[in-house]
Amino acid sequence: MRLAWATDIHLNFLGAAQVAAFGAEVAALGADAFVVSGDIAEAPSLVRLIELCSEAAGLPMWFVLGNHDFYSGAVAPVRAAARAMDPERGVWLPAVDPLWLDTDTVLVGVDGWGDARLGDPWGTRVRLNDFLAIEDLHSPDYEELILKLRARGDEEARTAQRVLDAALATNAKRIVFATHVPPFRGACWHEGAVSNDEWLPFFTCDAVGKVLERVAGRHPDRDILVLCGHTHGAGELQVTDNLRVLTGAAEYGAPQVELVE
Repeated sequence: MRLAWATDIHLNFLGAAQVAAFGAEVAALGADAFVVSGDIAEAPSLVRLIELCSEAAGLPMWFVLGNHDFYSGAVAPVRAAARAMDPERGVWLPAVDPLWLDTDTVLVGVDGWGDARLGDPWGTRVRLNDFLAIEDLHSPDYEELILKLRARGDEEARTAQRVLDAALATNAKRIVFATHVPPFRGACWHEGAVSNDEWLPFFTCDAVGKVLERVAGRHPDRDILVLCGHTHGAGELQVTDNLRVLTGAAEYGAPQVELVE
């Protein structure tokens, strides 16, 4: 199975012809499937741009959602729109059963969320546009915001456990796990280094990482490959012998795609 993988493609920064050109680039890889680990567009344009890109790629886009996908919107309606898409064009991974990539490998996914647990959430001076652009995160009180982020992380961890349990039930030897937010400190790559304590709170999902570590530890006979993004920096982390994380590079206005075999 040849899997085309992209992350943080931000198609809303492109014109329609450029989106179609990126889809054609995906098609030229000759991949059997196409997965995107979040930050595809923004809420008002998300479905339309997935459809346009998928049509040009000649493959449905299997995807999880990133923080930017909720901009100018709210979490529940964006996820509802993603869930309702024509599966010939787009498939939101948390809503479906594990997808077989080959006879030994399944794909599952969860959005993830920067859950303000790693780094220095109380001392950081970083404030993301997310806190203004996503309706669910509006809060005049910073402590309340941190609690909201941690609740989001816990919700994503429950979803991660559910989809991983479903993957384990298939008896597949390999699990590809797509998520937007790096689930480990060591996977939070930016400009060739791991992010510092100012940025880590909002660029890692510790709750999902704990689920992955627990599953990998209990099932040493299963290999888990995590595909994530969010940081726009590329890197690789070998967490355990059977748990590896790839973080994808990205640049606004210049989406990239690569093959994972």
